[in-house]
This record gives sequence, structure tokens and C-alpha cells, in this order.
Amino acid sequence: MRKSKTNNMRFLLYIIVAFPLLISPACKKKVETSLRPDAIELYHKSARLLRLYLDSFSLAKDSATLLDLDSRFNHSLTTLNFKFPAETCLEISEGENDTLTNLTERLVALKDSLLFLYAHPVTDEDSIPIDSLSMSDELKK
Repeated sequence: MRKSKTNNMRFLLYIIVAFPLLISPACKKKVETSLRPDAIELYHKSARLLRLYLDSFSLAKDSATLLDLDSRFNHSLTTLNFKFPAETCLEISEGENDTLTNLTERLVALKDSLLFLYAHPVTDEDSIPIDSLSMSDELKK
């Protein structure tokens, strides 16, 4: 029984000592680097590009147009990222990164829903769901 109590105390001591060491890097303030101005510019240009293509995707009339827009978007985004030094995207803040993630998710959801709509078009029914004879009887009343 005594050995178990000693092990529990050691474990508790490890937790007390190790916990502050584990969370201290997470609480450390991010140091401003020379890439931060470039990261801000990259964020604004990326957000603008995403918003432009969101509008363009929503106006696409068929799947060929949509896939062409998607190809141009990928090329534009790649070209934009190569205009900045390596690891610039790592300096984008958490809030800015969340905004870009939300815009990207909206773009992907829009593209998927449009492709589904193009594959399964909604057509107007050419008949009514009830018997037309019984309907005409009701109209005579």
C-alpha cells in the first residue's frame, strides 16, 4: 500500500512540474518577424481572389464552365503564392487563417453543390399529383 502511495505522489509531482513546461510554449507571444508584412499582403490578396472566384462560381451556367473556373482559380492561387518568399503563409495570424479557411470551405461547398445540381437537374413536373377527374368534380361544386 505504501509503494502505491509513493508512486501516486511521484506522478502528481511530475504533473505539477511538467504541466507549466508543456503549456508555456503555447502561451508565448508570437514574435514579429520580417515576413509579417508580406503575410498580411498575401492574406488580403488571397481573400480577394477567393471572393472573386466565389462570385464567378455562382454565375457558372454548366459544369464545363465551372471546371474551367476551378482550373483558373488553382492556377491563380499557385501563382500568387509563388510571388511571396517561402514560409510567408506561416506568418498569417490565426484569425486571418480562419477567414481564408471559411472562404475556401464556401468555395468548395458551392462547387460541389453546383456540380450536383448540374448532374441532377430539377425539372418541373409535367403532371399533377392527383387525379384530374376528381379535381374537376371539386371545381364544379
